[in-house]
Amino acid sequence: MKNKGLTLLELIIAISVLSIMLTMAAPSFNNLFASNTMKRTSTELRGLIVAAKSEAVMRGTDVYLHTIGLTSTKTLTDNWCLIATTDATIADCDHSNVLYKVDGSQMT
Repeated sequence: MKNKGLTLLELIIAISVLSIMLTMAAPSFNNLFASNTMKRTSTELRGLIVAAKSEAVMRGTDVYLHTIGLTSTKTLTDNWCLIATTDATIADCDHSNVLYKVDGSQMT
């Protein structure tokens, strides 16, 4: 009667091959996650702009879009927000009269 199963050597070789394959695939997963985050952020921003436009038409008044914490550098940060409000000026992301808001901390 022949034993059914794997020898220890076969098992070590199989695990080694799988480990190498997973190590090679890891950068692809990082790019996939970054791409999905970027797509989700752009969808949220597009939705905020459409909602702000609709709100302005419905109210018959101006709706302002304010960006807070965005810089001109290419540094990735989550300390930003885009706010739609009827106020012409605001100082921070915790403004009281907010109609719609996209927060960078939710996009990470």
